[in-house]
Amino acid sequence: MSRSQTVTLNTTLTRARLPSLAGLRWVAAVGVFMYHATGPFMFPTTVFPEAVPFALRNVGGSGLSFFFILTGFLLTWSARPKDTKGRFWLRRFVRLYPNHLITLAIMVVLLDFTHLLPYRAQATGVWQSVLLVHAWSPDPFVMIGANAVSWSLSVDAFFLLLFPFWLKLLNRIRPDRLWYYAAGVFGLMLLVPFIAAQLPSQPMLPDALIGRPTSAWQWWLVYDSPLTRCLECFLGSLAARLLLHGKLPALRLRYVLPVVAGVYAFSIFFLPINFYGIVLVLAPPMLLLTVALTQADIRGQRTVLNHPVLVWLGGVSYAFYLLHRIVLEVFISGFGAKVPWTIPTAIAALVALLGLTTGLAYLLYILVERPMLRRFSPPDPTGRPDTKGQFIPVSVDYSLRRAGPEHVRRRDALGGKENPAA
Repeated sequence: MSRSQTVTLNTTLTRARLPSLAGLRWVAAVGVFMYHATGPFMFPTTVFPEAVPFALRNVGGSGLSFFFILTGFLLTWSARPKDTKGRFWLRRFVRLYPNHLITLAIMVVLLDFTHLLPYRAQATGVWQSVLLVHAWSPDPFVMIGANAVSWSLSVDAFFLLLFPFWLKLLNRIRPDRLWYYAAGVFGLMLLVPFIAAQLPSQPMLPDALIGRPTSAWQWWLVYDSPLTRCLECFLGSLAARLLLHGKLPALRLRYVLPVVAGVYAFSIFFLPINFYGIVLVLAPPMLLLTVALTQADIRGQRTVLNHPVLVWLGGVSYAFYLLHRIVLEVFISGFGAKVPWTIPTAIAALVALLGLTTGLAYLLYILVERPMLRRFSPPDPTGRPDTKGQFIPVSVDYSLRRAGPEHVRRRDALGGKENPAA
């Protein structure tokens, strides 16, 4: 590509907040909590009616799709024009790794040195987890052998490794060609189930993981592999750039929310639990919701998700996500192994454990995550103040085509239309 074809943004740097995405991050984390809590293998006996785990069976998958899309979206949205690879990787490392290492250590101690979790004899795949490569293995005893939920961090780590190189390419893509790249990424996602079907059908996953016979190799490629799940990160990244260039239409929540609900209902009523195209079904509505909420925040629209309480909870959602499975396993599968559970006692326990996990997440955030960010996150090379660990303060690059930065900010982010309420 020649110099004249290279996309360079003649920009003004503006501080913008996307609080609704913070709130949705908390809701997604709670959804994963409820998915794990009501699954058939958390409580020692069947407690909830079948309708409850049935209704929640894809809420965890939806939450993970949102997390991966959000990773790509926010990294692109907040990219610093004068950043270096080293600064970027250090900044992301100190946010991602300390919480992971602490929660991994907690789970190793619980499994190897206590008898609270008798159904899991010992932690496995520990060194792979330390290196954040455990999701590269189709062996479930490696991938989820310690802190089971941390497999998704392998996907994040892989995308973070690629992001500086991807951003360099992204900056050279002409705005009118971004849609072609987005279509290409989605096309690759379409191929994944067909490629997975060619993989060995043996060995099979333990029934406790999926609930019906499923090939470990095939399900790994579809649902767990960083190589395939990072495609959602790329899709989120392209959506952010399309939005900044004014190449997306205005999406209203009153239209997007019914679409999200309808697709989710379709996924639980009409698709088998081990459907190999599940990511293809769940990712697009999460992408639409991410864009719609971003546009709502830029318009200054009040949503339930940008309420200050939910925004605050969004700030501790990463720690919450890493801790929730540990808390559930200790208090439900461990201490609760001989409890005569009923629906009222189970609901009361889950409410209490939701509060306990939130409190522990806050402690992990203020004692580890935030201090590490303050101590090791390098200064912003553009001269703007550091985030000081605050959640989702976004620095946005807006093209200065005409009028002024405020006009461009509103027009580009709202699909090329000026905000009439501004």
